[in-house]
Amino acid sequence: MIKRVFLSINATAEAQKSIAKMLLELKEKNFSRFISFVKPENLHCTLHFLGNRTDEEIISISQMVSSRLAIYKPFELTLGNLSGFPNMKFPKVLYLDGNGNSEYAAMIQTNLMEGLEYLDIKTDRRPWVCHFTLARIKEKIALDLKNVHLEPIMLQIKEVFLMESSLRESGPEYFVIEKFPLG
Repeated sequence: MIKRVFLSINATAEAQKSIAKMLLELKEKNFSRFISFVKPENLHCTLHFLGNRTDEEIISISQMVSSRLAIYKPFELTLGNLSGFPNMKFPKVLYLDGNGNSEYAAMIQTNLMEGLEYLDIKTDRRPWVCHFTLARIKEKIALDLKNVHLEPIMLQIKEVFLMESSLRESGPEYFVIEKFPLG
């Protein structure tokens, strides 16, 4: 069976609640049919998007991830600043950046990239940015981000997830395939 999969760091339930309040504020100030806000339960930081994979490939990926993550300890990641791709004037993606301890997350991301390439799975070679997507903007519109209440959000990262993504008319739905503990 083919599944559309990715590796991620998922937001904890506590972080989801904090971010949900901010998302509500953002929606009230920026209501538009051209903006799709992420559901709080879908908040994650993609380490690697792997595309469509067979069950056999998923088993190989799981074995590789499990062995490579054994050397990493749980860590704290701080989400802090609102930012956007490609820029903040007219972003296509609005996100919270992992501005605190993102270097450790980047080491994990790079190690997993090397393992994926060893399995002959192509990876995105663009510079990786630790971020949690909040919204996708389909048209060139300026956002009202003034006075959006934003306090740093501390995440205790204890595991990495292998996720399945199912695209629906109502938006993507994500399902945990496997959790990989750190340390």
